[in-house]
Amino acid sequence: MVGVATWLSSHILVEPILFLFTAALSLYHTVLTTGLYRKICILEFFNNTGVNCDRLSDTSWAENQVQSTTAQWHIYTSLAHLLPLLVVGPIYGSFSDSKGRKIPILVGLSGPILLIPAVMVSLSYDRLPLMWIPISIALTTGLTGSFGVAFPACYSYMSDSLSDEQHVLTTRFTIAHMISQSGAIIAGLTGSLVIAHAGFIYTLLLAESLLFVSFLFTLVWLSQTPPGKTRKNLQQPLITNESCDGPSLLDPSDPIRIEVADDEVLISLVTQPTTLTSLLGGIVKTLTRPREGHFRAYLITSIVSFSLMTTVSLGFGSILSLYQLRAPLSWTPSAIAVYGGVVNLINLVGMALGILIMRWGNFHETTAILVAMGSSLSRTVITGLSNTSWLMYIAAVGGVAGGMAMPTAQSLIGQLVDRGEIGKVYAAFQIASDVSILLSTTTINLLYSATLHLHRGFLFFVLAACLIGPIVAFLWVHFDYRHYRKQRRTVVCIGD
Repeated sequence: MVGVATWLSSHILVEPILFLFTAALSLYHTVLTTGLYRKICILEFFNNTGVNCDRLSDTSWAENQVQSTTAQWHIYTSLAHLLPLLVVGPIYGSFSDSKGRKIPILVGLSGPILLIPAVMVSLSYDRLPLMWIPISIALTTGLTGSFGVAFPACYSYMSDSLSDEQHVLTTRFTIAHMISQSGAIIAGLTGSLVIAHAGFIYTLLLAESLLFVSFLFTLVWLSQTPPGKTRKNLQQPLITNESCDGPSLLDPSDPIRIEVADDEVLISLVTQPTTLTSLLGGIVKTLTRPREGHFRAYLITSIVSFSLMTTVSLGFGSILSLYQLRAPLSWTPSAIAVYGGVVNLINLVGMALGILIMRWGNFHETTAILVAMGSSLSRTVITGLSNTSWLMYIAAVGGVAGGMAMPTAQSLIGQLVDRGEIGKVYAAFQIASDVSILLSTTTINLLYSATLHLHRGFLFFVLAACLIGPIVAFLWVHFDYRHYRKQRRTVVCIGD
């Protein structure tokens, strides 16, 4: 029994948390988006017998009005969520670097757990005014961080516990992302049945139960251990995918690669006062300090590129449900949930094949990232052209490799810096994404409202155009880094 416990503790890290949290969020957001859409329709047309909110596509003028109003509410709730997250994100990131990852994960989980009951109350009464309930919910989840804090802390916990040699870190990140995706798959397929047969409230109860189990697992399974202690037996080799044919050209003790965490930013939030300026200063210092070769340029390019990709991805998701609810698709909440499950299943298959091909062909992370970017571009364009359900599913197949982008990018970014800087770099990644989303969420939803009478897929073409810049930037990283590896051949060989 002790042997089994030891094996579990060494092989199971944060994967159950990612699975349960993703499943719960999938259920929660499906209910929140479709429930808010229906509630807005009821409040605006309660006294209009010519509008049936269960068949809104029959009255296109009313549908356009509800679509526009819902898009505006998306702006308000996005701002309410992101503005506080911009403040607390670097604080949680630096705290996790200093004191451990467990508390930030627990804090991130606590927001949705506390607020799902408020959503249940709001959706239970059709005539209950919206007022500021959705904004209050978004504000609270922003302060607790929700997935914006919990997910980076989970991946940081994995980075602390694993070596990054021979694709170990990339493999485990991808597997963890696949497990997370499987949660969304199960939630999408089972959630459609719950929504259809039991309604929104029981679906939210299911999401609340999953979050509570995830919270308990985190509380019991993870330890609040400073990352420095977790990493004390791990070394940080310079990454490459070439075969080992000689000793490393860099000494493993080279201060360029091995360095303790910067004590100026790893401030205890419990025992010492802290300021946002010092925390942001630590992040800027991490991003701008000299590094081997063009690693600093790779790091900044990666963060900026994937911030734009995150913006496109979340912008895509923020309007996708509205796009599916609108004629000629006119999907039901159950159909939207099923589609979400199928999309995540396709992404899971794509990640499984991707990691096998990557390990078998010894491809570098940058190659996988470029393939994932191209796949995301394909899905976005085909979605904009879709006017039937089967085209929507073809678009999903076109995005089969898109799920590889985020875990591979997180692995690459984590390998470009010292382990004591991982939390700050992931915090910088999250802040850059949040700033981009903060600026683009308003633009995307306003543009969607303004172009309702134009081509229904116009906004997806705009989002596709936004992916061109990251693809071009990463082509440079790919070829320049390949040239660097050919010159240096800096593999640290285990056993040499």
